[in-house]
Amino acid sequence: MNRNKKSTNEKQIKEIFEATVIPLYGDVYKYLLHLGCDCHLAENISQITMEKAWINREKLISVDYKKQWMFRVAYNEYITFLRCISKEYLYTDNDKRLDEDKSAKLTEDALEILIKNEDLKRLRKALDLLDTKYSVPIRLRYFGGKSHQEIAEILNLNYSTTRSIIARGLSKLKTIFLEMDR
Repeated sequence: MNRNKKSTNEKQIKEIFEATVIPLYGDVYKYLLHLGCDCHLAENISQITMEKAWINREKLISVDYKKQWMFRVAYNEYITFLRCISKEYLYTDNDKRLDEDKSAKLTEDALEILIKNEDLKRLRKALDLLDTKYSVPIRLRYFGGKSHQEIAEILNLNYSTTRSIIARGLSKLKTIFLEMDR
């Protein structure tokens, strides 16, 4: 009898989960796209979020803030992903970043001054303070060696939007860097 009761309870939880949590998948996906994920990354993180929701289904069923909980899990997964990318570029492309041919092509702005002076620690700190909307394309462009077109494809953005974001990001990076000097 105890087994039947547990089985019935699990069925009820599954039905409630399917009715209240699964419909939030689309909202989580759109939220991740809004944060700056490309469609494939948003899909992967949405799946991870749904998996965590399923693992915590008994706790999640009893709370009224399911959507906020799922958004928080998705956001944390996205930040974890960005940290992994950041570390990858910071530790694997050191020699490429200091290549004189590449730095000669850069305009005379804060980024070029930092690279020429090999002050990468301050640059990393300034990039960390920059909004991810700007820091990710800048890292891809200058540290990852990607073209504007490649960045646009990776981030699922328009080519001209990508160029504008990078230009604005460099301007904001320069401002942050100058504020760090004070």
